[in-house]
Amino acid sequence: MKRLIVPLVLTALALCSCSPSSLATPTPFATPTPVTPTPSDEPSATPPSPTNAICNEIAFYLDPALATGYTCETVLADPGPMNPAPEMTRITLLGYSPSATNPISPQIFVMPVDEYGIADPSTFPDALATLQGLLSASSPPVYGVSAPTPMPVLPQEGGIPGPFAQYAVVSFADGDGIRFITQKSFDAVPLGNDRTFYTFQGLTTGSQYWVSALLPTQHPILPASADVPPVGMTWDDFWTGYDTYMTNIVNQLNAQSPESFDPQIAMLDALVASIVLIP
Repeated sequence: MKRLIVPLVLTALALCSCSPSSLATPTPFATPTPVTPTPSDEPSATPPSPTNAICNEIAFYLDPALATGYTCETVLADPGPMNPAPEMTRITLLGYSPSATNPISPQIFVMPVDEYGIADPSTFPDALATLQGLLSASSPPVYGVSAPTPMPVLPQEGGIPGPFAQYAVVSFADGDGIRFITQKSFDAVPLGNDRTFYTFQGLTTGSQYWVSALLPTQHPILPASADVPPVGMTWDDFWTGYDTYMTNIVNQLNAQSPESFDPQIAMLDALVASIVLIP
């Protein structure tokens, strides 16, 4: 299995995007204020929630139980050739405790779809088509059976998205998206609490913006670290039985209550559902 991952590693390295950004200034909470979303041709499945945070073109409600504040940045466009990406908005949550040992920072991104397609014509169209296909599918994908490889997760940096669990479609005021628990890596490794995260990947109505949330999460059934083989196994044992191990751990995670994750999945769903794109 490890040998099968190596070609994907080279692809992931080529997709890694590290763009400069403006100075991030911590933003305190504001009094929740209703925000009227931009009118669309389709009714919203989720009514807009009162919001207490605004960053560029996005407003959202940040639960003080989830984070103590946030920074707002405009990430400058990167023309590549190795890291093509358009200018985008990046929000980083502060005081988000599950991220202490996780290389994934708790962040929300807003990316213009047309500009991303121009900046990265070789890989972005495939990611867009995959996400649109998942949103229009009549049944959810099943890991190892009927799922795209890899799942669409932007920005494309930090490794390749691996196995996923707790998949669902979540609507926000201006569109719809998918959410799931996964981890990124450059090799075949176990799922561990030091790498797993909740992700939301959504599109506004008309596919004008791609909204991405990467939020570290943990679960008691997972080991503390992904850097050691499962108990009672050598690395060779793990790589030989990788598919069986991953199918089993994904099934176990799918069987868990959403309330048993830290943070609870419902709290993370509420965050992304509160997102409103403002004129």
